[in-house]
Amino acid sequence: METLLGFRDVIKGAFQAMQTELNHATGITEEDIIESMALKHTVPSDTLTHSPGTVSDKTANTAIGYRKRLENENIALITELTKELMSLKLIIDKLEIGLNSLSETQKSIIDARYFQKLDWYTALDKLAADKMFLSKYQAQNLRREAIEKLMQITRITVAQYETIMRLIN
Repeated sequence: METLLGFRDVIKGAFQAMQTELNHATGITEEDIIESMALKHTVPSDTLTHSPGTVSDKTANTAIGYRKRLENENIALITELTKELMSLKLIIDKLEIGLNSLSETQKSIIDARYFQKLDWYTALDKLAADKMFLSKYQAQNLRREAIEKLMQITRITVAQYETIMRLIN
């Protein structure tokens, strides 16, 4: 849980990057270019020299075969990106739900330690500036309680954790 909290911004960034990648994968692709190449080789209908439905031009056949292969690869890419996006979004949502369940003091401690990556003494000074006066021991206990609560609420599995770590590393 603590590792995921430390990587929360990285996970959000990876999610945005994959969304962009998916948007580009579903936009104009090389297959559109190949299709236009194949259409250049069609024969007008009034001068057909072969039976309808067959393509006799070797370049057009190659383009059509290449297009089909690209379509399959594009579908596989889109499917994989969508699956990865769903995994990232699930973890982001679970973390946000868990964080929203914490007390303001717990949120402040988690924010200082994991998002701002402050050491305990700097975190305590920041909390004191916000009128939260805690000893290091009290803050560490609140952090531990917050982590336990997050683990109970988020129910992030080992498989989900490993998937996310693979995606961001």
